[in-house]
Amino acid sequence: MWLETLTKEELISEIKKLTGDEQIAWMLALGEFLTISARSSYKTDGEPGQIEDVMGHNEIQHRLFARIRDLRAGREWTVESFVGVILEIANTYGVAGDVGWAIRKSLSTKTAEPL
Repeated sequence: MWLETLTKEELISEIKKLTGDEQIAWMLALGEFLTISARSSYKTDGEPGQIEDVMGHNEIQHRLFARIRDLRAGREWTVESFVGVILEIANTYGVAGDVGWAIRKSLSTKTAEPL
């Protein structure tokens, strides 16, 4: 299980407990932690970086910002659909472990407070 301690269904349940503003705050925290987790794909010590990892993180952030925009505009993008999309991208690009860390970290942080 790539989320290690959280199933897809548990993640959806946790997100659904949040108000719209709290979801936006959580997604902003997730975005921050995704930028940190993407650093694992940087070039280091003369070794090439992993462009596929960067692409995966970028695709997830694209969806993340799109959902923030939609929530703020009052357009519904279901939690189930959003979670399904980001998990599919994470698995496709091989960044599920990094993304799982970012999700767990963002859910456990106290920075995910309403705006």
